[in-house]
Amino acid sequence: MIYKTAFVPFRRHALVLALALVTGAPHAANIDLSASCTLVNAINNANTDTDTDGTSGCPAGSGNDTINLLAGKIYTLTKADNQFEGSNGLPLITSRITINGNGAAISRAQTANTADFRILSVAAQGDLLLNDVKLTGGKISGEFQYGAGLRNAGQLSLNNATISGNSIRGTSSSGAIANMYGGKLTMVNSTITNNSGERNGGIANFPGANAAVFSSTISANRSVNGGVGGIANGGVMALTNSTVSGNRNQGEWGTGGIVNDGNSAARLIIKHSTIAGNSTRVGNVAGIHLASGRMTLFNSIVASSTGGSDCYGGPTTTTLLQGRNFFTSGTCSNEPYANAKLLPLLDNGGLTLTHALHPKSLAVDAAASECAVSDQRAIKRQLTANSACDVGSFERLASKPASVLAILKTFDDNITNGGLLGVGDGKVIAHTTGAFRNQLLVAGSYRDRKQNDQACVQALSSLRRIDTNNSPDANDYVTGNGAAALSAELKALRKTWACQN
Repeated sequence: MIYKTAFVPFRRHALVLALALVTGAPHAANIDLSASCTLVNAINNANTDTDTDGTSGCPAGSGNDTINLLAGKIYTLTKADNQFEGSNGLPLITSRITINGNGAAISRAQTANTADFRILSVAAQGDLLLNDVKLTGGKISGEFQYGAGLRNAGQLSLNNATISGNSIRGTSSSGAIANMYGGKLTMVNSTITNNSGERNGGIANFPGANAAVFSSTISANRSVNGGVGGIANGGVMALTNSTVSGNRNQGEWGTGGIVNDGNSAARLIIKHSTIAGNSTRVGNVAGIHLASGRMTLFNSIVASSTGGSDCYGGPTTTTLLQGRNFFTSGTCSNEPYANAKLLPLLDNGGLTLTHALHPKSLAVDAAASECAVSDQRAIKRQLTANSACDVGSFERLASKPASVLAILKTFDDNITNGGLLGVGDGKVIAHTTGAFRNQLLVAGSYRDRKQNDQACVQALSSLRRIDTNNSPDANDYVTGNGAAALSAELKALRKTWACQN
């Protein structure tokens, strides 16, 4: 089928290798950052395979190098390093480099006198993997400048990365990532959120470029002066098990979620994904605007658009529907449509935020053919007797994994007797307890499938969502008199699982 080849990873940093290349390759240097080895010097050494900063600094690079950031550290950039298609805070990537973030962040300084510059740029001969790192604060102003967070003309892979809080002003586009002509982009388990731009806040995939997005979330990005809030695709882009949510156009005659445009070769393939809650202030489409080229929708949801329609297709465009798609208006096709009953975008387990399905959603068990093996959270899809699964990026776990039966009972009992309460405001507070329960189900699912590392990471993430001192913050999901006991039981479960993290 036409959609299958679009999801074949096209480079070394795709889905499998993105998780494996965290310790370097043979005949490569591991460069550990320290007080005497800065990030700028480490990249220069990796690019040149030489020692550019002396014997007391970083070691020389050697082939396909790995740079290891200090866990949890914030690396603040105060000035531009170079001028390549605009100002860049870090050296231009001209070789094959892996940056292991270990949960660290790289940020442009936010003081009033800091000059405008993007975080970094990848040259045509460059090949960069960003693993477990956050890029934030990039800022560009002017004409023909692209990508306030990242500009890629070579090969760029993101694994468990976050690109957030970057902005671009002027007639240029792509607050988060600009994948330029001929560029190749792979995203796995990553988040693009809260970026802004005059014409595009999130990702711009230019004509002749290729982008493959797996198990990722693009949310809350905005276009401030027309254009598209989330994704602007002019090349070939495939989204699998991903969520595009809450992106918005704040100007006139723009689109909130996704625009496919550029020329007749522009191609958008969306498989087992959820496109929801995108909006436009003034325009005729808030969800997906197919201005030119072709779009394939497969077992996906397009729903809850505001200020404009879910879909719009130009007169010379082609939309191919495969599997079972779910729409909440009649603008995407003449197929039946209804309320998708999507719950708010929350942490339902896994590495990225998702929209859980209400138990009575018509999207539950509605995909009757060729279900993806897993959902966005890497949870195995639960097929019915006729091999149906849920439409969209989220699969409901109806059964309880054996490894979390006891803690689920504790949790459910506390919800029933009022010992645990949700945290949040507006419509979210009614759903945070359900999202936390989904996290426990995910941890159990990993554990029952002998994925102990993933189970331990999920359990630790859930621990951080429990308010144990009756002073909840924005990261907490549950609070109340039973919170401390729930936390203690989850810690004991992690000990039983022999968690090392």
